[in-house]
Order: sequence, then structure tokens, then C-alpha cells
Amino acid sequence: MAAANPVPLAYQSSGEGTSAPDWLNKGDNAWQLTASTLVGLQCVPGLVILYGSIVKKKWAVNSAFMSLYAFAAVLICWVTWAFKMSFGEELIPLWGKAGPSLDQKYLLQQALLPSTGTDFYLPLAPLYPMATLVYFQFVFAAITLILIAGSLLGRMNFIAWMIFVPLWLTCSYTVGAFSLWGGGFLFQWGVIDYAGGYVIHLSSGVAGLVAAYWVGPRLDKDRKSFPPNNVLLTLAGAGMLWLGWNGFNGGAPYAASVISSMAVLNTNICAATSLLVWTSIDVLVFKKPSVIGAVQGMITGLVAITPSAGLVQGWAAMVIGVLAGSIPWYSMMILGRKGLFQKVDDTLGVFHTHAVAGVMGGICAAFFAQPTLCNLFLSIPNERGIIYAGDGHGHRAGLQLAKQICGALFVIGWNVVVTTLICLAIKLVVPLRMTDELLIVGDDAAHGEEAYALWGDGEKFDATKHGAGSPLALTEHDGDQMVNYYVLNVVNNSYVLTAVNKVPTLTVTARNEALGRHDTVVENSKVLDAGSASAVEADIAPAAGLPPTGPRLKAFATRGQRTEAVKKVPTLTATLTARNEALGRHDTGMLEADEQVPNIDEADIGNQLAVVDYVEDIYSFYREAEVQSCVAPDYMTRQANINDKKRALLIDWLIGVHLKFGLMPETLFLTTNLIDRYLSTESVSRKTLQLVGVTAMLLAAKYEEIIAPEVEAFIYISADTYTRQQVLAMEKAMLKTLRFNLTVPTPYVFMVRFLKAAVSDKQMELLAFFLVELCLTEYSMVKFPPSQLAAAAVYTAHHTLGRTPCWTPTLVRHSGYGEAQLKDCSNMMVGFHRKAAEGKLLAVHEKYSSSKFQSVANLAPAVISDGELESSASNARSDAIGPDRSAGSRTQRRKSRTNCAS
Repeated sequence: MAAANPVPLAYQSSGEGTSAPDWLNKGDNAWQLTASTLVGLQCVPGLVILYGSIVKKKWAVNSAFMSLYAFAAVLICWVTWAFKMSFGEELIPLWGKAGPSLDQKYLLQQALLPSTGTDFYLPLAPLYPMATLVYFQFVFAAITLILIAGSLLGRMNFIAWMIFVPLWLTCSYTVGAFSLWGGGFLFQWGVIDYAGGYVIHLSSGVAGLVAAYWVGPRLDKDRKSFPPNNVLLTLAGAGMLWLGWNGFNGGAPYAASVISSMAVLNTNICAATSLLVWTSIDVLVFKKPSVIGAVQGMITGLVAITPSAGLVQGWAAMVIGVLAGSIPWYSMMILGRKGLFQKVDDTLGVFHTHAVAGVMGGICAAFFAQPTLCNLFLSIPNERGIIYAGDGHGHRAGLQLAKQICGALFVIGWNVVVTTLICLAIKLVVPLRMTDELLIVGDDAAHGEEAYALWGDGEKFDATKHGAGSPLALTEHDGDQMVNYYVLNVVNNSYVLTAVNKVPTLTVTARNEALGRHDTVVENSKVLDAGSASAVEADIAPAAGLPPTGPRLKAFATRGQRTEAVKKVPTLTATLTARNEALGRHDTGMLEADEQVPNIDEADIGNQLAVVDYVEDIYSFYREAEVQSCVAPDYMTRQANINDKKRALLIDWLIGVHLKFGLMPETLFLTTNLIDRYLSTESVSRKTLQLVGVTAMLLAAKYEEIIAPEVEAFIYISADTYTRQQVLAMEKAMLKTLRFNLTVPTPYVFMVRFLKAAVSDKQMELLAFFLVELCLTEYSMVKFPPSQLAAAAVYTAHHTLGRTPCWTPTLVRHSGYGEAQLKDCSNMMVGFHRKAAEGKLLAVHEKYSSSKFQSVANLAPAVISDGELESSASNARSDAIGPDRSAGSRTQRRKSRTNCAS
């Protein structure tokens, strides 16, 4: 049966029996759709991968999503109104008439750029459907917005970005596209922009810098340390960008022509040359090649050739590549670290890689544009570069340079003004920048998702809102190595690790060093996979009743280690027994039970986090360890340049800093301990003393806080007396001197236990902490161990408030001190209390005079009579209204204690 003749389609204008209109060139159409797809692949997934991998891990999702959103949003805006504004009939010299590009009849007719005609030449009319032209120009518009996003990664409010994309596309991109490509005044004047050096790259670089100014910078910590989270994926994204540029420049002639071939070859020559030049300069200046630098060099080469890719000869493309690898390098690496560029946070340096390279490429077109190639491409012929200025064309060549410069100035000026107005308008509706709280967390806070929800570079992340991930999580490193904060839970009579919070880690075995032995509380617990390079060194820092989260397990892990979701570890009883046997001891370290002394942990028996079975052994260990962590009481005599008064001034200032930063009490006590231990070993000058103090608090905060203040915060609070490099150098020196031993018992851990034994209320707790903090500035109190300071503070608080009895058998049993052992220390505390409001060191008094701390500093001090403490009459109260010993009251007071310590 003979095949039936094909039925002509409705849009076909002629040729009955044909399957395509006469004007359609199938080769041109196929190449144009291919070129469009290549440029689209540059956007998605090319720049999605590149952005998602070149940023810090916590911003991978946000950065990739900004690209994906822009691609989708631009397409809808493009076909709805923006295409005709860029390539339609002229409305004004800057814009075409807006209108939709969705009608079938319009899309299937022959492509036409109606405003590109002149008095002597017909408008451009490619030999394929308008639908092909609409899509081809769309991907150019999309990539321009995605390039702008590169300047704003790591802090822009995503809602603001959603508004920015359609506004900037409408008000800025369409003007550049129509003026230079669509038949506007720059096109008519003869400014050369072969494939988007001005329309795309100069526009995006300038707009990105201006938007970055208005959005504001990233967090200081992120800006100073913003390492790629996956360099291999960065290379993959860069590779897609490079090869996709073949469609970028190869499709610009609107046909599968000889100019397309020339453009593709020149594009690759220039990119390769620029990459090699940039890498070579990196080696010469920084003594090592950089993968990220090579990617930057590749991009600048691709950008620089774009204004003239099909209009220059191969050797000229190589010359442009040399310039593209050196001038933007100098702009980014030297000028980019000074002046305005230092103040404006252009995340990926888009201004340098696109604006600088783009305007440089446009000017190079005025020098190297070959006349024959220009005649083959441009609708206005006889354009030529300066090097071809012979034969009476010198004036015309010089004029071309002026045109290129003026065209660049117009694009720069328009984008500065319009981008500023857009940002100011958006700012009236939503914030341009995320809050600091969101910036600290990153993707999980901004989107509820993370790029590496299960595993990432040796780090494990918490379960996301979608249920992915594991109950254990390791924080990202960011220069300061971090791991998780775990609690022990009882499951089938064994303990399992469960992550609850994140704390900084320092690879220390402080308890072992303090005791001079090498056993560990959890001896080489195999929390890591069997194939891991090293086992976790774990230190149980338990504290039954230790607010706010109870017992803690600090796990120390290195990069590349893979932690299992839940892993059983030996019970603490078995571990402590093994420790004692190894030391040749058979006692458990626990005091003999006293039937007359109530069990202060009775109410916590059902609380798995309180580990009441082991709390006595834990505090027995603390008592052993504190002996090794104390300093000699005369260490200051070995300091030639400072004295006890300078030490007091420093700690008094740090108490104010601690309060201003809102840090945990543990941090303050550990800070003082680190200062004393460092000064007892190293001699420091007066100028260095404050540096020692801020560094000690930085280390203590990293150790104790969930989110520690940044180095810059301590520099700022020190009135910029020290630089970041000085602080980090001191941190390294201090850790070396202290042998990384940061796990030491301070008065805080004992205060928590003794206050529980005292069945204290909030007023007594605050007063006891007030008294013990008064001792921090006093060098004379260094001779007392932390447990004695804590016990004396509780004892003195009882006397000050008139609580009787002041020292009970319960307190004797749990503290290990009798009244006679506390009197000397207590009498000194009373003296400090008496003079607290009158001396020069007022930080503690002012802190505890506030209503937040119930103004306990304003209570009348206890009275010393014949060496004995007596209660102040104004604070005393009788036994009839003394503290309630009921179980319910104890529970309430424990809650009060937890809130206070938190």
C-alpha cells in the first residue's frame, strides 16, 4: 500500500506536500536548539553544581537553590513579557514593547528581530521558528541572573531573591539586551557585543557588586573562612560551564555558519590560555597552584572572549586569554582586598571574573576585530579593530574604541542605578539579608534541608525535618574542629550515645594527664567504624544534677571518621572498676553509706540522665583531678612584668565581657583556671596580658558553649588592640603550654553538687555564686582548691542569710569538709563581700546587684565575731520559716537551680 502524502501543517505558508516551510533551515534550527541546550546545561546543572560545591557546606543547598529558582522564574517572566521587551518592536530606544510570547501562531512563524533593521539593511530573520529564538535568548537571560547570585551567596534572604529576579530581569536585563542586540540605540550606533560580554557579564558583575553592597556581608567568620565543600564537584560544574560555552558563543550568529565554528575554537583557545596564565601567576605569587584559581582563570577567559569570539583570529584569542588570566587576577587578588572591594562582600568575586573580564573583552574587540569576520556577522559592516586601521580606516577603528568604552559606561551606569533602586524597594517589603541566627546555622535553618544529610567529609548531620539523617551529628569544621555533644541513655542495662547538642572539640586526654596515667573513663570506646584511622578518645564529664543537660560525653574525632548512629559502650561501673584495678585499688572511690544522712539523689533515681549510681564516684574523681589542676599560690612572684593587681584588673574586665556575651557560668571559671595555669608557666608582658585573657576566654567558650563567640568579637571587645593572627597565635601557644588539657574541675561543678546537698533556693544559689565569683579576682584565693572555694561559698551564704544549721552532716559527707576547714576561706569571702561595693573592681558587684540576680550583692555581709561567723540580723530568718525539706519542695528547688545555672 502506497504511503499517503503528508498533510501540510496549518502554519506552512507554501509548498504543498512538504513537511516544513520554505524558510526553515533544519541545520540552523538543530544547531540553535543544541546551542540553547548547552547554555541551559551551563545553568542547570552546571552553575547549580558549581555554586553548591564551591561554598561552605552549610550553604550548599541555598546556593544551588538560588540558581534553580532563577532559571525557573526567568523562563516564566521571559515568555510572559520580557522577550518582547528585549527583542520586539521598539517602544523607546531602551525597550521593546512588552507582551506575551505564548501564542502558537507567533511561535511557529519565522524568527524575526524587527528593530534590528536599518536604512540600508533588513531586520535579522534567522531561518528557524520564533520558538527557537525565544528559548535561545531565554537561557542567556537566565544565566545572567544566576551569575548575579554568585555575589550574594551565603546570606541573602531567599524571599528577597525571589522578588529580585523578576524585577531585575524586567528593569535591567531587557534594557541591555534591547539596546545592544534587539535594535536599540547602541546596536544602531555599532557597539560590538558578539555574545554577551556587556549584556550578560558586565551587567551581572556590576549588578552583583551593587546588590552585595545593599544586602550586606556574610558573617565575619564565614567571610574569612569560606572553604569549598567539594572541590571535585566544583571541577565538574566548571567543566560543564566550559563546554556549555560552545553553545554560548557558537549560537550567537543565529545560524550554523562558519562564524560559529570560528567562535567555538576561539572560545576554547582563550579559556585554556587564561587558565594557564592564572595558574602560573598563582604559582609565582603563592608558591602553589590552586584548583579554585584555575577555575577562576577559565571563567575569565571564557568571559573575555565572549564580546568578540567570532570576530577575531585564533592568535588574537590567545592574546585575549593572556590578558584575561592576568588583569582579572590582579583585580581580584590585589585590588579586591583593598578599599571598596574589601568592604563589599562579593562572595565569589563575580565583579572581577565577569565585569572586569567582560569590559576588558569588549575593549579588546575594538583592537582585534577582523574586518572580514565582522562583515560576515554584523548587520552594520566595515567595523574593524585598531590593528586593522590601515587603508584609510584609522578614524573608523579609533571610533570603534570610543563606542566600546561608551557602551560599557552606559551598561555600568544603568545597572548601578537600577539595581540600587530595586534593592531599596525590596528592603521596604522584606529584609535583604538573613538574620544572624539563620546565618550561623545555614541551610538547615533557611530551608530545613542539608546538602549532606547523612554523611559529608567525615561529618554526620542531625536528622532533617524530612526524617533523613542519623540521630548522631557532627558539626562542620570551619577551621575550628568540632564534634557533637552527646548524652548517655540506658537501654537494656547498657549505655548508648545520643547526640543532643554541638560543642567544640580539642583532642585532649585531660583527665589522664591530670592524674598522670593513660587509662580512660571509656577505654578506647569503638564509637567509630572498625576501619577508622583512630578511635574516639572519650571523657565522661558527668554530673548528676549538673544543669542544664545532665551527663555529657565529649567524643574527639578527626576528619574522615564515620560514626555509627547508635553504638553501645561499657557501663561506667565496669569502666571505673577496671580503672581502680589497674591502679591496684579495690575501693570504688565512694564514701561509706551513712544511714543518718538523707539520699540527696533519691528524687532523681528515675531520671536516666542523672546517673545517680555513679555520681559519688564521679565527684571522687573530680577531687583527685583538682589536685593536679591547681597552681602554686606563689606563682606570681616569678612574673617580672605583671603582678597580682594586673591579674585582678584583667579578670574583673573578663567578668564584664562574660556577662556581655551571655556565656555559661562554666566558661568564666574555666577562663580563670586557664589564665592562672598559663601564667604559672609562662612569663608575659603587660601588653600581652590582655591577649592571654581574651584567648583564655575564647578557648573556654569553644570548650563549654554550644555556639562560641567569634574571634572578631573578642578583638572588637578589646578595642582592636590585637589582630586575628595574634589571637590565634596565642591560642596555639596556650594550648601547647597547657598540653591541651582543658578538662579540669572548677568551682562550678562542685557548687552544683553542694547546693543540691544544701537544698538551697534560688536566692542562696545566687548568693553563693556571687561569693565564689568575688574570689576569682583575688590572687590570695588561688591557694584554695576549687572544692573548698565552693564549699566555703555555700557555708558563707548560709551565714549571710541566717539559714541554720549552717553546715549539716549531709554537706560534710558530700563536700568532704568540716566547718573548721572552711572558716579561713569563709572569713576572707566575708571581707570581699564587705568591700565589694567600694573597691575599684566592681564587675561582680554590679552584675549581682541587678534584679536579674535578685540584687544579692546588696545583702548585708555576715558578721565575724572573735573569728567566728555570725548571721547578719537583716538577712536572718528563723527555723520556723526555714527551707522546706519536703520532696515537693526539693523538686521545685532543683528546677530553680537548673534555671539559675543555665
